[in-house]
Amino acid sequence: MTQIPPVIWAQRKDKIFITYCVENVKDPKIDIEASEVKFDAVASDKKHYSIDIKLFKEINPEKSTKTVSDRQIELVLKKQEDDTAFWPYLTKEKQKNHWLKVDFNKWVDEDEDDEELNILSFKDINDLDVNRELIRTKINTIFYITGYDELNAIKQNIIQNIIQHNIVPFVNILYFFNRKKKLYHYE
Repeated sequence: MTQIPPVIWAQRKDKIFITYCVENVKDPKIDIEASEVKFDAVASDKKHYSIDIKLFKEINPEKSTKTVSDRQIELVLKKQEDDTAFWPYLTKEKQKNHWLKVDFNKWVDEDEDDEELNILSFKDINDLDVNRELIRTKINTIFYITGYDELNAIKQNIIQNIIQHNIVPFVNILYFFNRKKKLYHYE
């Protein structure tokens, strides 16, 4: 049975990064066309992966590259020379795909340069003041892209952990000491 591989993506002004998160793939078939990327592979566990991604805009297939490793297959798709705008979506369809996620390790906002890719690795503590607004922008972008449903699920999980690991033991301690007081209380 054919499965859709997990895919992560990011972009710069001049290129798109697509990573297929499939391990131990033997001889993957990757066809990079101007408006579509086709992927077909069989992993070492005999699972068959296949997907055709119709891109939001056209790319330059001749200048695009692919790298196959044991853990993943990475494509670097070169945008057309006249296309330096950031794409709002990877795919032509403007819908959320369950198999497609943002690669936050490579993601850069439109107003950021490539040098500012890793904003959280400061060489000097003084850089913190300089990059505070940049961090705020990055966090807002992550919240915007992630979506409110996922954030509410995270919030509920945090609340549940707080209750489970803090409030419940505290109530148990109060109950224990209250009970001990009643056992040894003499009148």
